[in-house]
Amino acid sequence: MPKIILDKTNCIGCGSCTIYAEDYFEMNTEGHAKAQLTRGEKHGEIETLNIEEFETEEPIQAAQGCPSQCIQVLDDAGKKLV
Repeated sequence: MPKIILDKTNCIGCGSCTIYAEDYFEMNTEGHAKAQLTRGEKHGEIETLNIEEFETEEPIQAAQGCPSQCIQVLDDAGKKLV
């Protein structure tokens, strides 16, 4: 199953991910203005979300548009798509 990984330690809070993939990312308005996954698992500053194969297009666009490169999209085998 493909997976989105968000490393919030590198996030600068620009919000570009919410433009490309609004169903997967939102901005945290409490505390610090950084991106977060709309659903998924939180492990400290790392958030992960398993997605279906047909869902990879928007998260890939978000990863490519992220200036701090804090988003990764992995395929079923764990290979980076971005």
